[in-house]
Amino acid sequence: MLGYPGPRRSILVADDLTDQRRIVTSVLEPLGFTMIEASSGPQALQLLATHSVDLIVMDVAMPSMDGFEVSKLIREHRLSEAPILILSANAFAGDLEKGAAAGCDDYLAKPLHLPLLLDKVAAKTDTKFWDQVTHERRKWDEMLDKQSDLTRSKDRIHPQAVARAVSGAARRDAIFVFDTGLNTLWSANWIRQTGSQRIIGSFNNAAVGTALGQANGVQALDRSRQVIVLTGDGGFNMLMGEFMTAVHHKLPVKVIIYNNSALGLITLEAESIGLVPFREAIEFPNPDFSALARACGGHGFAARLPGELKGAISEAFAVDGPAIVDAVVVANEMPNMPHVELEQVGHFAMAKIKEAVLAVTGG
Repeated sequence: MLGYPGPRRSILVADDLTDQRRIVTSVLEPLGFTMIEASSGPQALQLLATHSVDLIVMDVAMPSMDGFEVSKLIREHRLSEAPILILSANAFAGDLEKGAAAGCDDYLAKPLHLPLLLDKVAAKTDTKFWDQVTHERRKWDEMLDKQSDLTRSKDRIHPQAVARAVSGAARRDAIFVFDTGLNTLWSANWIRQTGSQRIIGSFNNAAVGTALGQANGVQALDRSRQVIVLTGDGGFNMLMGEFMTAVHHKLPVKVIIYNNSALGLITLEAESIGLVPFREAIEFPNPDFSALARACGGHGFAARLPGELKGAISEAFAVDGPAIVDAVVVANEMPNMPHVELEQVGHFAMAKIKEAVLAVTGG
């Protein structure tokens, strides 16, 4: 390897031994890499907060914080998406698995065999695919950010804003329990999960109405962990008695209800195949969920305007015991679809035309 094409790349080398850092730097700097050195795990974290790098070369055995712990913190706090190459003077069985669990991408044993190091670095300097994916991901994230902006509407709450507000207020080790339906799409796309948070749901069986029961079970196992339910109103109505269970057993689950007075996914499924949704069976009246929570002996909060949302969520998360946030959201919001076939577009159009004709004819 004599060099590489494209813009100059930066590499962070984290090792408490100066001579080990110098070995790596002396090999890679002449090839055109910008080298940044850290003598400890904490210093590496500080540098990544202010520097953008393309590769991280991380020693395992460092005082105060080992390389696996540093790597895990880098991923959890999203300090860098750069590949992490672990170096270790003591290659133990299971280190590869331990490194992968911490978010590392590759592993190399000491003493350094320089051709092997160059092979590892060379494999990570062709970033065309990575750059393309990163560019597309940034475009996707920008679109999600716009859709979840609370100021998007003055007098209506969009469901994307609910998920993003919950994500921003949740503890770093929170457990999110999703129900099944259109609400799953809002939660999955707009919650920004950290590495120490968990998401649970009925993803294989796609059972509706199970989230609060699952959350009660999780909370009973660990009462110190924040457990947050995100559910549609239809799913909550099916098993709302589970909230009484939470009150009875003093389980401090927090329930966020996307209240659109409809089984939203059923409407979407019908229109996707060109059928007019049978709204008499899909749409329904709801109780005041915040009042229901208080009647059960829990805490209830409501958000009907954008300015009320963050306050309602913060209050619900701060109180002791189970709580419900009744978030009234736009009923006809369309979810993002990564791939839309032309046939699907035709089906949606046909369903809307049929619905308009029926509205005029009274059929």
